[in-house]
Amino acid sequence: MSHIELGKFERIDAVYKDVDGIPFEVSVIAPREVVSAQCPARPVLVHFHGGGFILGTALDPQTLPLWQVWMLQYAEARGAVVVSPCHRLLPEAKASQILEDIKDFWDWVYTSLASTVSDTWPQVSIDLSRLAAAGQGSGGTLALHSSFLWPQTRIKVIMAQYCAIDTDSPMFSPRPHDPPRDLDGFVTRYLQRIRPGTFRVSSPFPEYFDLMFAVHQTGRFRDMVGADGSLRLRRNMGQAKVVPPIWMAQGAEDRIVSRLAADELVSELRIAHPKTPVLYRVLPGGHGFDVKHAFDEAWVQEGVEFVDRFW
Repeated sequence: MSHIELGKFERIDAVYKDVDGIPFEVSVIAPREVVSAQCPARPVLVHFHGGGFILGTALDPQTLPLWQVWMLQYAEARGAVVVSPCHRLLPEAKASQILEDIKDFWDWVYTSLASTVSDTWPQVSIDLSRLAAAGQGSGGTLALHSSFLWPQTRIKVIMAQYCAIDTDSPMFSPRPHDPPRDLDGFVTRYLQRIRPGTFRVSSPFPEYFDLMFAVHQTGRFRDMVGADGSLRLRRNMGQAKVVPPIWMAQGAEDRIVSRLAADELVSELRIAHPKTPVLYRVLPGGHGFDVKHAFDEAWVQEGVEFVDRFW
């Protein structure tokens, strides 16, 4: 077990867009060794935060416990520039608005990331031909959607953990026959209090954790996504023409995103895109099983060796 050492990184905070005067923030971090020396152009790792689409934010000290230790250690080892955006959150936002934010973020990556980096770190340049996308939970789902929906992102490889969040799958959040009344009522009251036109783009952990827990325990994620089919993972996967290599990891005892849902997604991925290299591993533990895992874990080493072939 290990701990995150953000002190080994330098940081830039920027805004990739605003809506109604509200800034949508993006954090950029790079290893100090990269920032302090003249280096060749650096690879880019885009990391989407988790939180079930209900909570989360761009890089924040309170969210660091939800980042995988091994992922930042991997970024440090490869001298990568890490980019982490925020986006609108359920249930105030619609699914289509979340994906609109992610699309706008990718546009910013290709139009403004290089200048944002060089304006602060003149000796650092980025190589957008070496771009990986990653995330855990809903963040991993957004990494997959990014590739499925927008091939122009030119993502070389995806690292997605416990990411099979798909309302089309009966294995994901089936509604209990008798959901707990106190939790069901909590969700209903929250939805009734939402003021039209309001939205959130940043809710650092543990804010809104109770709401996320209640939504998943009562099987009401489908209600929050609504009839909008934007976040239908398997549908978007089926419509994609080309899918980059994918490394997926799943906790065997995950009670939020089940192993069965992940098994099902990987099986359909291999059928729909047989030429896409896929490394899929199921590990002991529940949701977030790998948060404290370090870079030298055997399963992590297998995964990064896979990623290194393409990134």
